[in-house]
Amino acid sequence: MSVLIKGAKAFIEGEFVDKNIVIEEGKISKIGSFSNENFDEYLNFSDFLILPGLIDPHVHLREPGDTYK
Repeated sequence: MSVLIKGAKAFIEGEFVDKNIVIEEGKISKIGSFSNENFDEYLNFSDFLILPGLIDPHVHLREPGDTYK
């Protein structure tokens, strides 16, 4: 199954750029401009931002026994 995400604003190399993203078998396979290809599903992401995975560096996991904190 292939999915085309159209009109996404993706954060690539330090800036937001308008790109289309192709997902095949649950993984990103292409980033660029695709219009003449056939896809199983089309999604319009023109109102969304696509970011790489984010990490919260200020998390406090606590040792077992201090979970009340």
